[in-house]
Amino acid sequence: MSTEFEPTGSERQRVFALVFAPCVALLYWVSDVWRFPTFSYYPASGLYTWGWTPSTPDDGPAMYWYGWIVTSALGAALIAGLVSALPASVTRKIPASLSWLVPTLLVPAMLYSLKFYWR
Repeated sequence: MSTEFEPTGSERQRVFALVFAPCVALLYWVSDVWRFPTFSYYPASGLYTWGWTPSTPDDGPAMYWYGWIVTSALGAALIAGLVSALPASVTRKIPASLSWLVPTLLVPAMLYSLKFYWR
């Protein structure tokens, strides 16, 4: 039996997806701007290192994109999991428009953060 304060499984999945989308976009931007990838990858040598490491002459340029994706996905899954465990009376107040509004508003911020590539 489900009460008003206990969300059902499908309600939890809806809330998880609703919260995951804006959180993953926001955490991706944060991990890009503050150099917080889970790991760095050097494709020339196949080397992986934890966290952010600068490019080296021996290993070539580092790729951070994979680390940013992992950081943002893990963080967003944690936040969305915690929010989906809240009572239904709280989660029903989360507007569905957040799932598209936050990522859309972050596009100019991402473009600005990458401006040094276009000099």
